Amino acid sequence: MPWRVKVYRPIHLRTAANNERTTPHRASAAKRGYGRRWRKLRLIILRRDPICMSSGCERPSEEVDHIVPRAQGGADSGANLQGLCKTHHSRKTAREDGGFGRAPRMQTRSTKPTGGVT
Repeated sequence: MPWRVKVYRPIHLRTAANNERTTPHRASAAKRGYGRRWRKLRLIILRRDPICMSSGCERPSEEVDHIVPRAQGGADSGANLQGLCKTHHSRKTAREDGGFGRAPRMQTRSTKPTGGVT
């Protein structure tokens, strides 16, 4: 039985010609407003909230979340930022805006057999 060697390929491949991401739908972090100032603010928030702010979670905070998303007018201020673990940040992002900047999923409504709406 031949062995297969798993080849490591970086997630963020860059083209040699223009040093831009190969995925055209998403700009770089700096172009989206997450440059040097954001990185400094992120460290401040992670020091302030060392444990995930999601209730009942005791994992360390690894990501900084906007309570009110920037796309909805939320600011990059301490009052609007919280530290979350990766799991809770991903869940919150997917639940609130469809997942990492994409359009929200449409919620479907179903009717109960008795005629009520769920």
